[in-house]
Amino acid sequence: MKIITSFFAVILLLGGIFLSHVFADEVRLENGFILKGESKLLRSIDNYVVRTFQQDVGEGNGQFKYTPILEVNDQIRKYYLADDLLAVNGLNIEKEVLSAYDIFKIPQVKSGRKKFRLPTLRGIGKITSFDEQGQREVTIHTSQGDIQVIQGITFLHPRYIKVEGLNYDWDVTLSTDVLSPEVLRSLLLSTVDKDDPKMQRSIARFYLQADRTYEAYQFLDELEKISSDGGEQYADVRLEVRKQLAMQIFNEIQQRRELGQYVLAYQAARAFPRDDIPPELLFEIDEFLKQYDVDIERLNSVPLTLADLQSQLQNHEADPQLNLIRRLVSEEMSMASLARLNSFFELQSDAKLTAEQKLALAYSGWLLGSENAVDDLQLTLNLWEARYLIYDYLRASEHSAELVTQIKAIESINAERLTLLLQHLPPVPQATPFTGGTRYELELNDHLGNQMQYTVLTPLEYSPFRQYPVLLALPPTGVDPQMFLEWWGGSAEKTGETLKRGYLLVVPQFQAAAGLRYNHNLIELERIQQTILEIRRQFSVNSDKIFIAGIGDGGDAAIDSGILHPDIFAGVISIRGRHAEDALHYWKNGFRLPWYLVGGEYDGREVTLLNKMFQQNSNLIYAQYPNRVSEWYREEQERLFDWMELQNRNLDQLEISYEAFLPQDEIKVDWIESRGLEMQLAKLASRRRTVPLEAKLTSLKGDHTTLQVTKTLGTGHTFYISPRLHDFEQELILKVKGRQKLKEFIEPDFEVILNDFRTRYDRQQIYWAKFEF
Repeated sequence: MKIITSFFAVILLLGGIFLSHVFADEVRLENGFILKGESKLLRSIDNYVVRTFQQDVGEGNGQFKYTPILEVNDQIRKYYLADDLLAVNGLNIEKEVLSAYDIFKIPQVKSGRKKFRLPTLRGIGKITSFDEQGQREVTIHTSQGDIQVIQGITFLHPRYIKVEGLNYDWDVTLSTDVLSPEVLRSLLLSTVDKDDPKMQRSIARFYLQADRTYEAYQFLDELEKISSDGGEQYADVRLEVRKQLAMQIFNEIQQRRELGQYVLAYQAARAFPRDDIPPELLFEIDEFLKQYDVDIERLNSVPLTLADLQSQLQNHEADPQLNLIRRLVSEEMSMASLARLNSFFELQSDAKLTAEQKLALAYSGWLLGSENAVDDLQLTLNLWEARYLIYDYLRASEHSAELVTQIKAIESINAERLTLLLQHLPPVPQATPFTGGTRYELELNDHLGNQMQYTVLTPLEYSPFRQYPVLLALPPTGVDPQMFLEWWGGSAEKTGETLKRGYLLVVPQFQAAAGLRYNHNLIELERIQQTILEIRRQFSVNSDKIFIAGIGDGGDAAIDSGILHPDIFAGVISIRGRHAEDALHYWKNGFRLPWYLVGGEYDGREVTLLNKMFQQNSNLIYAQYPNRVSEWYREEQERLFDWMELQNRNLDQLEISYEAFLPQDEIKVDWIESRGLEMQLAKLASRRRTVPLEAKLTSLKGDHTTLQVTKTLGTGHTFYISPRLHDFEQELILKVKGRQKLKEFIEPDFEVILNDFRTRYDRQQIYWAKFEF
């Protein structure tokens, strides 16, 4: 947040407000994620300091070998990560005063503060909201009974607040965002002479520094009403507030457009302020409004335009087919799908193109995407025939070889076009279409035939023609599902992060029995896996951006799921997970995954696992909240979604190293599947012993691809071949433990393509061939 530096001299003169010296480093990671705070290197996260960045450590003989861990302390929490994750020149050390903030001290009365040991408590109960005196009550469960701790805010900073125990010795630091507008206003006014113009300006600046621009605007409106000069003395502050508020609204409009929330973006743009706004912002807003009006006009006119082009055809034998296609396109057309016609719009007025070619561009772009549109009408009709048959195939109760044969027989439908059709195909239409911003209670039968419920909250303005990221959120045992859903997605009164960021939120009831804690067994993990497959089938999903997150024992389940299926997720988030023994021994299965772990200092997290992951330079961020325990740490939620925006699933590993540890007969990791493992796993005396699976891809001569299983105890193996993995113009060699199983040029297999899509509904990774040995 930009600070109004012209008022620094005034700050120094005020008794209740202080100049805040902030030494903050900016830490930028290779993926673009940015952390800010005081940084230093540690040897491990048990607080053994190796050095700060301001010091230089030589590398002479005799020094110990270590992989440094970077700590970044922003006052609210401490971040830990392997320093290898830093971008080149990704650390900016600030040795001077970074900026000055308006800060306020709040007097609180302490009385007979008793002591208790946080590490021994049994949990946190009810936590009330802060009242207008800046106080709250926290119920703590101990072996001796419940304790009622009264805490009071003693220090207000635009970014954080310091909270001290008034009757017990328990002090914490929280984000200023936890305060409601009413409470924050009350606290700010309680510490100063509210009639003093200098203090009033300081409060307005505080709002700006806290990134609470709308509240600053409201506060200045109040001052204007009571000011004798009509608020002229605050004109400069008001101008700054208007500019920042305009920038916030502009950024919100841009985000809504990018997320496909066109109506919300349009409404915000129409309400955009015009006075005292930089002209470049007004230009961007006006351009968006013009384009929106053009798109609305296109939505209304395209059906008529397509009918007119059809009337110009010399041969009308295909009219029945074209009438049906035009009707379907008109029904499916929306702001989210309109871009599929861009090639048609660009060439619509080209006199060199015939009506036949223009219709082909429109109708083929609708199926394959505008960039893949063709101008051959007969080919386009063939593509639509393939689409009808694909829907029939997906609706069938089981795999239909006959339908596969019919699709394969359609002229000019090759593997590339079939893949494009599947990637752009909306989910099989439901009797009642899913709508945006709506909660759905759904059911599926798990692999044992047991009924399982899961809840889905759709993004605002959900469209089957847009592919959405997914957050699969696993609740802790005993938590009300509605409360958990609202924690991530929000409510009717307040929009939550998944709605703001355009995510499908999925909450499965994955536990084997209601009310029982997660038990680290295959049944529960398979239920999570089946939920993902069902979500892909019913909704339009970007499979490269599926994240799994959990709180408490749900956090443990998220970790285990990432370890068991590292090729499914774009990232794993665990809040207050304790790291089960399995994770400690088999975490390397998920080495490729980005991890974001969150916890309080006294949550009992397994430090050994964290240190192991850091020592191996795992892509891990651990956020620890000092002196806190048994919370969900809402302050981290926005940062989690910032991090998620930068992650994507890491597919087609050149080298695979996996350790099977659960009693299952087959395991698929990326492009290799190993079967006949159950007997081998049953022989193990302990879950700490594993059945290894190692494989790698090589292309030694550059004219062929070699895939080989180098280490396995499986009795059978299946290789899955995708165009991302293998150039089908080259020779393919497959080996198992040194024995050559295949050496030939292969062709894409329509049956494999269609059955793979029907089984997994993974639009970003469609296999073209498979071989079993």
